[in-house]
Amino acid sequence: MGPELMTGRVERLFTGTVWAEGPVWVPSSQAVRWSDIPNDRILEFYPATGMTREYATGVEFTNGRTLDSMAALCSAVTDSAGLSATAKGLSPLWSIPSGADG
Repeated sequence: MGPELMTGRVERLFTGTVWAEGPVWVPSSQAVRWSDIPNDRILEFYPATGMTREYATGVEFTNGRTLDSMAALCSAVTDSAGLSATAKGLSPLWSIPSGADG
């Protein structure tokens, strides 16, 4: 881990969520994306402008997220207890339902 990742400060990006988790930095949009789980939505914060917007709603209560090697957004889907990946929009690239064999 480089020194630039070892310094910084904690900053509140948004208020108004009930239970927020699963932040990930999305390089392609230069934004931080996270879930507001009980409100079934994904929020997105743009550091350059300080603005937060509702990125998506009705997202099956997704929570933890990361980017895969192709920069697709991978999220845990609480409602169906599976995993999914999306890129450049909300169309699924792949999905692994709960209890899948393999």
